[in-house]
Amino acid sequence: MDDVTRAPGAHMEAELRSQATTWRRALQLTPSVAQILPRDDERVLVVGCGTSYYMATRTRTSGTTPGSVAPAPASRRRSTTSRTTRPCS
Repeated sequence: MDDVTRAPGAHMEAELRSQATTWRRALQLTPSVAQILPRDDERVLVVGCGTSYYMATRTRTSGTTPGSVAPAPASRRRSTTSRTTRPCS
């Protein structure tokens, strides 16, 4: 049996337990990815479900992120009249 089928909820429990370590690692990576993060004058649409959506919502209301962050649940289709993209590499 793999971890997912071993016990009901085992996969979810493992994911929840890993979140603190995952967030610490993300913070450590921030300086190395700064060049691909949105600039102060850029608008960002964050599409996600669950944690990613709620984190984007919190970011928008906290005032800690430069620029404009617009969270959108992945279950809702959103169209825009203009799109500007910047390569990640």
